[in-house]
Amino acid sequence: MSEEAEPTSSDLEAIEAEWPLLAAELSVVDAECRLLALPCEVTVRSHRRAVARLNAVVRLRREARRKSVPGRVPVVAVRLRSPFLAVVPTTPAAA
Repeated sequence: MSEEAEPTSSDLEAIEAEWPLLAAELSVVDAECRLLALPCEVTVRSHRRAVARLNAVVRLRREARRKSVPGRVPVVAVRLRSPFLAVVPTTPAAA
């Protein structure tokens, strides 16, 4: 019998750190499913709120990462027609 490896404390910390992003992505998927099942103004607003929450979580994570790593190239989130984000690196401004 082989023993299942238990997650380490660092694994659990990594999962906990990722959880806000996972929850926001799940709420977008849930809102998209409701939108497909019953397209009405209420579900459209619900989807918009879920996407806004996802954008806020991504923005907060990006700002925290940028503050923790000096000299990092800044990135800009580009809103696409889908609720997913494309991250595009910006070039430093010429001085």
